[in-house]
Amino acid sequence: MLPAAFVSVVQGIDRVQRDVADVRDRLVQTARASSADEENVLASGGQVLGALANQPEVRNGAPECGAALVNALKGLHYLTNIARLDAQGNLVCAALTPPPDQRNFAHFPWWKEALTATSFFVTPQIYSTVAHRNVLGGILPLRK
Repeated sequence: MLPAAFVSVVQGIDRVQRDVADVRDRLVQTARASSADEENVLASGGQVLGALANQPEVRNGAPECGAALVNALKGLHYLTNIARLDAQGNLVCAALTPPPDQRNFAHFPWWKEALTATSFFVTPQIYSTVAHRNVLGGILPLRK
């Protein structure tokens, strides 16, 4: 009877190992699918910023800039705010305006990168006083 019990245990262990491998494969597939969705959201944010950068009222910080950003934010549920900053990090306009004492962004660690970057980039997680939660900032430096 001992050899039969040994074979059953070996078969059981083999089955558990295959099940664990299957679960691991499914988790990897799910993680890849989720990260692809996140990458698409970030890429879409970069495209929105690129389109807005080509609007003269946004690029030039004209009085209509805020209204243009409000209109752009409508229907974009994956964005919490859109803002235009000047070369010193001062808020020029925004869809949702932060309090007056929080309208300069030059003190943030990502600002140095914004001054030298030539393309869209994503900041590490930061706290948004407008959204009242942690967010990722998508930055598109404007060059002449």
